[in-house]
Amino acid sequence: MIRQAEVEAESTFKVDTIGEPTSRLVFSVSKSLEIASVSYDGDLQLSWSDQPARSDRRRLIEVALPRNKVGRRHTVRVRGFVLSAPRGGFALPQLVLQGATLKSGRVTIAVESPLILRSFRGQGIRQTQPIWESESAQHLVLNQFVPNASILVNVGVPRTDLRATALTHVTLGPQRWQLSAEVEWTCKSGVVFSAECQLPPEWEITDVRMRQNLLGNDLVNWSIRAGGEAPILHLQFRDALSPGAAKGVVILAKRLSAAPNIPVHLPAVIPLGCDEFDSAIVLTYDPDHAPAISSETDFETTDLDSLALKWKGREVWKQIESAQGMRQIVLRALGPINVGVFTITGEVFGRPAVSSSETGGIAGRSTDAGKSPDFSRRQKVSTFEDSRTGPPSSVRDEGQAGSASEGQSTSQASPQARLVRIAITSRFPVAERGQAQHEAVVRLVNWREGQGVSFRLAPFSKLIGVMANGQPVSTGRDGETYFVPPLRAGVLRTLTIRYTTTTQSRLLQTRFLVDVPRLEEQVVEVSWRAVLSRQFELGRLPASLCPRTRHRPTPWTVRFFGPMGRPTGSAVFNPASWTSWKQLVSEALGLSARSVWSAAEAADRAMSASGNLPVRTDTSSNIREYHATAPFAIEWFEATCWHTSRLRALAWAVFWLCLGLGVGLRRLRWKRAGVWLASFGVAGATAGACVLPSPIVELAGASLAGILLAVFTPDAWLRCRVREKSTPSGGTTTVPLRALPAGLFLVIAILLSRALAGEAQRSSVGTGAPRARPATKAPAGTAPSTNGTVSAVPTADDSLAPNVLVPVRERLTEPSALVYVDAELYQQLVRAAKGREHPSAYLLAGADYRAEVDSSGFVTLRARVEVRIARSDEPVEVYLPLTGVNLGAETPCRVNGRPCLVAPAHDR
Repeated sequence: MIRQAEVEAESTFKVDTIGEPTSRLVFSVSKSLEIASVSYDGDLQLSWSDQPARSDRRRLIEVALPRNKVGRRHTVRVRGFVLSAPRGGFALPQLVLQGATLKSGRVTIAVESPLILRSFRGQGIRQTQPIWESESAQHLVLNQFVPNASILVNVGVPRTDLRATALTHVTLGPQRWQLSAEVEWTCKSGVVFSAECQLPPEWEITDVRMRQNLLGNDLVNWSIRAGGEAPILHLQFRDALSPGAAKGVVILAKRLSAAPNIPVHLPAVIPLGCDEFDSAIVLTYDPDHAPAISSETDFETTDLDSLALKWKGREVWKQIESAQGMRQIVLRALGPINVGVFTITGEVFGRPAVSSSETGGIAGRSTDAGKSPDFSRRQKVSTFEDSRTGPPSSVRDEGQAGSASEGQSTSQASPQARLVRIAITSRFPVAERGQAQHEAVVRLVNWREGQGVSFRLAPFSKLIGVMANGQPVSTGRDGETYFVPPLRAGVLRTLTIRYTTTTQSRLLQTRFLVDVPRLEEQVVEVSWRAVLSRQFELGRLPASLCPRTRHRPTPWTVRFFGPMGRPTGSAVFNPASWTSWKQLVSEALGLSARSVWSAAEAADRAMSASGNLPVRTDTSSNIREYHATAPFAIEWFEATCWHTSRLRALAWAVFWLCLGLGVGLRRLRWKRAGVWLASFGVAGATAGACVLPSPIVELAGASLAGILLAVFTPDAWLRCRVREKSTPSGGTTTVPLRALPAGLFLVIAILLSRALAGEAQRSSVGTGAPRARPATKAPAGTAPSTNGTVSAVPTADDSLAPNVLVPVRERLTEPSALVYVDAELYQQLVRAAKGREHPSAYLLAGADYRAEVDSSGFVTLRARVEVRIARSDEPVEVYLPLTGVNLGAETPCRVNGRPCLVAPAHDR
């Protein structure tokens, strides 16, 4: 019997002895099989003992037969269990009687629901009859021809393709609102006996029943449980929802009318756990109390005729057609995520509406299509006397008399569904060129002990390794599906999947595919984090992703002047500094290849999503990070990166080309053609600088800067003329140096820039840590004196570190209660102590960090911190500067060798 959490094996041996009778039997069993019982003729329990075996995969057990049963014919039954969840392909356990010849054998395999038998293969067996199904299991019968026959089976959970359509009719009266909704479920594959849908909040459910034309498909029970801001209706059917059979349920609800200008959630009934669903709302209202729909909703207005083909003749449709003399608004959405709100205009109970500036829409956040829409973001609204509505504090859900079913409100209506959250981090470039590395951290919610997980990767992905709860594990594979077995101890909570995909590099762009691991469980959140080198910039995201990181806007100087425009915050360019020229050329031509790969390595080390301690590196100027989320489950998407270094080099080439063409046209004196070309060039470059996206806009700015510089360059700089001037004193010829003013201006600019650069450097040094003047002339590093009062303690090699003088004492290992420091440092310490509300109870005296890098590239960091306690009369809480780390070990912290509790400090 193959179940979800275990495999039960039961073998019956009918032994005929030839020759002398035997008093014991020796069985060879699989090492994974735990023997539970051994019986004789089905009623007498026998004892057994383990014997040493030669094979590492098998073990021997010896069974002693009862003395009064010694004969030539025996019937022995052995029963055992394999305590692991079967997923994918695995070998059935074997029980072989040693020293015996098989006369005939039969193997019966039963696969208990909800598992199904996908395939099987083996040696020494033959199928004798087709697979037959009972109410709770599938059965397969095989004939066995050899004693050590091996059978490999492949089981799994069938995928259910559930689809639903919902029509909600709401009558907005002056004092009471009525709701009638009909939901129809269909199933293309798989079998289910239950369904769920989300009900609108602040409504009182009065009845839930099957629709009239579905006789025989009775509703066994319904219940309502809390689901955040919106309640969840859980339905249980007597007959299975299978392909070809539909289930229709009618839901009735009511509530008091809402006050004007008070936001109310759209009364939409949302089916949950469906691959596809269609939800429509028809609001019937009086012209004096018209609803105003918020713009922050996924529902769109449509005509009533678009719903007639599906719902005409149904019970709810008849109510919609019977509304005479009233207006209607029809809303429809395919898989709504953000439900939205609406408000009522006009008068209620004869009094005018009172609005407030705090009133507004309530917007939900993006979630998965199978997950309930989000109502977590609340909003403060104004109150309205005697017209504020709402249900009682606890929703009353009792089945009405005469209805087809009865229900009760409970939070334990059904077992919690297993949910999955996926966070993917992509890194590019990496050490292996032509590859993009990805790491998917799968967080498993509501997993139980003894449960494994399976996932699929696309054919273009190459798996590197898998970690479960921070520890490497081995996986099984069946095509594109990978199987992770259950943990030996504990619950599977996080699954880290590392894989690579190939990249396609062009001159200015690099494209790579990001594969999202696909699981059989419901995925409620997919987030993506891209870590790129500084030389790359992420392009436009696909429509399936919602960016969470705002792209840094291109400065207007770069947009209109290209590489000539320095970005905001750049250092002042010093023409007389070799470092400034080197940095300019490096940025212009993209020659800093070393920074590219160092940035990639820093990005590899800076990743903390895998659950390892990140190495402390200054990567703020070497990498770019982008964040995005997917509002629904996706399989894969394409990411585009721009080579900013190559774009910068191309921008410089465009700049010099435009400048050279402009100067050449002016020297050739093509005035008319030059004016037309310059006009068109400036207009086109300006338009491109205004509309082109980053980073291509730098090309337009480079062309604009080159054209403008060529147009406004003085003629005297383009044509060098030597004029002769006669002097009255003689026939000598003088050549005036017209470039003298420009040369003087250049020299003055260089001198001023050097002076400003030196002053900036001195000011930056002056704002650093003050250098303490020694309080005594005793040289640092001298040995302690026995007849003196003080001795100098060796200081650090840093010239800015202050000197601290410690008095001489008998035992140098003991801490000193009194030290001497410079007056300036003393004043700083006093000011720092006065600024604290409570004096610190401890000091961090030192820290030692050790990092270990395994073969897969993961970094494990161990920190040894020396803490000096100032007060020993009470317990002290020590705050360690560890941010963004995963303390997933069994004993993440030890104090003096003993395990200690570690908790996150959210207020620090």
